[in-house]
Amino acid sequence: MFVAGCCFIIPAVIITAIFAWAYQLYGHLPYVQPFIYGIKPAIISVIVVTMISLSRKALKSVQLGIIGITSAIAVLAGFNEIYVLFGAGFIGILLVLNSIWKECSLWFCPIHFIAN
Repeated sequence: MFVAGCCFIIPAVIITAIFAWAYQLYGHLPYVQPFIYGIKPAIISVIVVTMISLSRKALKSVQLGIIGITSAIAVLAGFNEIYVLFGAGFIGILLVLNSIWKECSLWFCPIHFIAN
């Protein structure tokens, strides 16, 4: 399975690196601009379709939906994507721990053993 994963990922990484290198080298040239204008909408549409399909799989509760929408708004407002990602993950962890804490009794709880 590892070999299959490598055979799938490595060519995609190489192709992406070649396109990034070519864009960095030739992207500012005027005769290349029409090609870039044609590629940008296609890439944006692929990203949007992927986001929609992943969001349908990821939205398993209202809380996760609220975290996702809040994260998207934060990124669109100009916050750093990495900070938003870690913040959303941290909030998700806190929500899971809160639900575990509510379900177990105070004297027998995994979090109680971790805290002590």
